[in-house]
Amino acid sequence: MFRIDDYDFCVAHTDMASSILPLRGILRSRFPNKINGGLGDDFQEIIGKFKNGVKLSIRGDPIMPVWGLCDTIIGRLAMNDDELKANIAAVIAALCKHRNPALGPFINRALIMVIPGDAHFALDVNPFLPIPTEQEIEKIGKRMKKKKKGLESAKSDNSEALSSSAEAQ
Repeated sequence: MFRIDDYDFCVAHTDMASSILPLRGILRSRFPNKINGGLGDDFQEIIGKFKNGVKLSIRGDPIMPVWGLCDTIIGRLAMNDDELKANIAAVIAALCKHRNPALGPFINRALIMVIPGDAHFALDVNPFLPIPTEQEIEKIGKRMKKKKKGLESAKSDNSEALSSSAEAQ
């Protein structure tokens, strides 16, 4: 008997994408697609990602709804500093993939907490943040200019409409 609760992830090759479409309703969030990384051509890479990866969940901050909170385990007390730094860099790189570095830092602050215990330490994330390339900065600059130009033309259209309606009265 097939039980969906017995499976954490489902993966598929891109050649099978059309064949597994009838399973979409049954698998729901576990249905393999390119967004969740379950659909691709390199099976070893896909399986390695799901086998060795860590799921990061981000929830909204109750005090500042614009901010997000991410709690994850980065290591054990017995690990050396280099291993912890590598884990921190991997988590920050995974989180920063979801924002263009040219828009500014995606992570504002980080804390390391020791569990069990009440000890927590501020972490400087600046050495781990991605550095924007010139192309990314130019792309964002063009987008901002285009957006600004669109806003200015909308304002001028509104002011013309207001002046013509005032003249009509």
